[in-house]
Amino acid sequence: MKKLFISSLIIFVAVFIANKLSAQNPIPSFNVPIIVDPTIFEEVVPSSSFNFNSLNLSLPQLGSREERKLHVTTVDDVYLSTAWVTIEVYSLDGAITYGSFTVYEGTLFEISLSSDSLWGVSVIGASPGSRMSVWFD
Repeated sequence: MKKLFISSLIIFVAVFIANKLSAQNPIPSFNVPIIVDPTIFEEVVPSSSFNFNSLNLSLPQLGSREERKLHVTTVDDVYLSTAWVTIEVYSLDGAITYGSFTVYEGTLFEISLSSDSLWGVSVIGASPGSRMSVWFD
Protein backbone atom coordinates (compact mmCIF):
# COMPACT_ATOMS: atom_id res chain seq x y z
CA MET A 1 0.00 0.00 0.00
CA LYS A 2 2.87 2.32 0.82
CA LYS A 3 4.49 1.68 -2.59
CA LEU A 4 1.20 2.40 -4.36
CA PHE A 5 0.86 5.71 -2.53
CA ILE A 6 4.45 6.76 -3.34
CA SER A 7 4.05 5.71 -6.98
CA SER A 8 0.80 7.64 -7.27
CA LEU A 9 2.42 10.70 -5.71
CA ILE A 10 5.36 10.55 -8.14
CA ILE A 11 3.02 10.23 -11.13
CA PHE A 12 0.88 13.13 -9.89
CA VAL A 13 3.92 15.39 -9.44
CA ALA A 14 5.29 14.43 -12.88
CA VAL A 15 1.97 15.21 -14.58
CA PHE A 16 1.62 18.49 -12.67
CA ILE A 17 5.13 19.60 -13.64
CA ALA A 18 4.63 18.56 -17.28
CA ASN A 19 1.55 20.79 -17.49
CA LYS A 20 3.61 23.76 -16.30
CA LEU A 21 6.39 23.31 -18.88
CA SER A 22 7.11 25.95 -21.44
CA ALA A 23 9.78 26.15 -24.09
CA GLN A 24 12.02 29.08 -23.19
CA ASN A 25 14.48 30.58 -25.65
CA PRO A 26 16.83 33.56 -25.48
CA ILE A 27 16.53 36.69 -27.60
CA PRO A 28 18.06 36.56 -30.19
CA SER A 29 16.85 33.16 -31.43
CA PHE A 30 16.48 32.06 -35.02
CA ASN A 31 14.38 29.36 -36.71
CA VAL A 32 12.99 27.94 -33.44
CA PRO A 33 10.20 25.33 -33.84
CA ILE A 34 7.01 26.24 -31.98
CA ILE A 35 6.07 22.93 -30.34
CA VAL A 36 5.12 23.74 -26.74
CA ASP A 37 2.35 26.04 -25.59
CA PRO A 38 3.48 28.57 -24.53
CA THR A 39 6.83 29.07 -26.22
CA ILE A 40 8.68 31.97 -24.64
CA PHE A 41 11.55 34.13 -25.86
CA GLU A 42 13.25 36.36 -23.25
CA GLU A 43 16.23 38.65 -23.15
CA VAL A 44 19.10 37.15 -21.23
CA VAL A 45 20.65 39.33 -18.56
CA PRO A 46 24.37 39.40 -19.38
CA SER A 47 26.63 37.76 -16.82
CA SER A 48 30.00 39.24 -15.98
CA SER A 49 31.81 35.98 -16.81
CA PHE A 50 31.00 36.09 -20.56
CA ASN A 51 31.90 38.86 -23.00
CA PHE A 52 28.79 39.49 -25.12
CA ASN A 53 30.50 42.30 -27.03
CA SER A 54 32.75 39.73 -28.72
CA LEU A 55 29.58 38.42 -30.45
CA ASN A 56 28.63 41.91 -31.69
CA LEU A 57 25.21 41.69 -30.02
CA SER A 58 23.41 44.84 -28.95
CA LEU A 59 22.85 44.86 -25.22
CA PRO A 60 20.10 46.87 -23.55
CA GLN A 61 21.24 50.12 -21.96
CA LEU A 62 18.98 50.14 -18.93
CA GLY A 63 18.16 53.63 -17.70
CA SER A 64 18.45 55.28 -21.12
CA ARG A 65 15.62 56.85 -23.10
CA GLU A 66 16.56 55.07 -26.30
CA GLU A 67 14.32 52.63 -28.13
CA ARG A 68 15.19 49.35 -29.78
CA LYS A 69 13.26 47.52 -32.46
CA LEU A 70 12.11 43.98 -31.77
CA HIS A 71 11.73 41.87 -34.93
CA VAL A 72 9.68 38.67 -35.31
CA THR A 73 9.29 36.45 -38.36
CA THR A 74 7.73 33.03 -38.90
CA VAL A 75 8.07 30.32 -41.57
CA ASP A 76 7.08 26.71 -42.16
CA ASP A 77 8.13 24.00 -44.64
CA VAL A 78 4.71 23.54 -46.24
CA TYR A 79 4.49 25.23 -49.64
CA LEU A 80 0.71 25.39 -49.80
CA SER A 81 0.13 26.97 -46.38
CA THR A 82 1.09 30.22 -44.71
CA ALA A 83 2.64 30.00 -41.26
CA TRP A 84 1.34 32.32 -38.55
CA VAL A 85 2.00 32.96 -34.87
CA THR A 86 0.05 35.02 -32.37
CA ILE A 87 2.32 36.71 -29.83
CA GLU A 88 2.35 39.02 -26.85
CA VAL A 89 5.32 41.26 -26.07
CA TYR A 90 5.95 41.97 -22.38
CA SER A 91 8.49 43.54 -20.07
CA LEU A 92 10.24 41.01 -17.84
CA ASP A 93 9.23 43.01 -14.76
CA GLY A 94 5.58 42.42 -15.70
CA ALA A 95 4.67 46.11 -15.87
CA ILE A 96 3.99 46.32 -19.63
CA THR A 97 2.26 43.95 -22.06
CA TYR A 98 1.62 44.67 -25.75
CA GLY A 99 -0.54 42.53 -27.98
CA SER A 100 -1.82 40.25 -29.06
CA PHE A 101 -0.30 40.47 -32.56
CA THR A 102 -0.54 37.92 -35.37
CA VAL A 103 2.57 37.57 -37.54
CA TYR A 104 2.18 35.88 -40.93
CA GLU A 105 4.84 34.16 -43.02
CA GLY A 106 6.45 36.58 -45.44
CA THR A 107 5.96 39.64 -43.21
CA LEU A 108 8.34 41.17 -40.71
CA PHE A 109 6.77 42.25 -37.41
CA GLU A 110 8.51 45.21 -35.76
CA ILE A 111 7.77 47.04 -32.54
CA SER A 112 9.80 49.81 -30.91
CA LEU A 113 10.53 49.09 -27.25
CA SER A 114 12.16 51.14 -24.54
CA SER A 115 15.74 50.32 -23.55
CA ASP A 116 14.69 50.89 -19.93
CA SER A 117 13.33 47.33 -19.67
CA LEU A 118 14.22 43.81 -20.59
CA TRP A 119 11.63 42.19 -22.88
CA GLY A 120 10.05 38.86 -23.69
CA VAL A 121 7.78 37.40 -26.35
CA SER A 122 5.18 34.76 -25.57
CA VAL A 123 3.61 32.67 -28.33
CA ILE A 124 -0.08 32.21 -27.53
CA GLY A 125 -1.03 30.46 -30.77
CA ALA A 126 0.69 29.10 -33.88
CA SER A 127 0.06 27.18 -37.07
CA PRO A 128 1.33 23.58 -37.16
CA GLY A 129 4.99 23.26 -38.13
CA SER A 130 5.77 26.96 -37.70
CA ARG A 131 9.22 28.20 -36.76
CA MET A 132 10.00 31.63 -35.40
CA SER A 133 12.90 34.07 -35.25
CA VAL A 134 13.11 36.87 -32.68
CA TRP A 135 15.86 39.51 -32.47
CA PHE A 136 16.61 43.15 -31.66
CA ASP A 137 17.97 45.69 -34.11
